[in-house]
Amino acid sequence: GFTPGIWFAGGGLGVQATRQISVSTAISAAWSNAASAATATPRRNEASGSLAYSPTSKVTLYGSFGHTFATADENGAGATVSGGVVFVITPTRASP
Repeated sequence: GFTPGIWFAGGGLGVQATRQISVSTAISAAWSNAASAATATPRRNEASGSLAYSPTSKVTLYGSFGHTFATADENGAGATVSGGVVFVITPTRASP
């Protein structure tokens, strides 16, 4: 469900740079207007980018990096790095 007072906005762009390489980038912001008198309004801003390389039609390697900006430590400031491999497995059909 949704939490009252929480807002989110973001956008991104992805392109197929070559037949084997895809690149994407995104930026997002989340904030709450439900701040207490003791704290500033919680806010989180993040920029990220990713790269995917497909050496074959059955294997893709990918990596992503994201980093917060203008975000206080108590609101989750920091960096995120991820990556992996995707294998496409196509089932074979037995002939009758």
